[in-house]
Amino acid sequence: MVLIVESGAIYSAVLLALLILYNVDSWFQYVVLDAVSPTVGIVFSLIMLRIATGLSKVEGETALVFVEPGAVPSGIPLSRMSSRAASERKLSNATVDV
Repeated sequence: MVLIVESGAIYSAVLLALLILYNVDSWFQYVVLDAVSPTVGIVFSLIMLRIATGLSKVEGETALVFVEPGAVPSGIPLSRMSSRAASERKLSNATVDV
């Protein structure tokens, strides 16, 4: 639920800025108006990124991340090989003694 509220807050902040600029008749409203459509895509991508990295669950619960000093926070296990290359490596390392 927190994830949806945070994402909605980003979009609402852009719309509020657009409304304020429209009411004061500023030319900058056109810049913000052009930024509304990409904001939808950015917010959607942030939702997917937070779920993929493990910072949020599909149910909407946000996890607290405790990082030791000097460590890089990451919810995705990073490796140099793809999963296909890793499985091929395991198969090539396995030997069968007959």
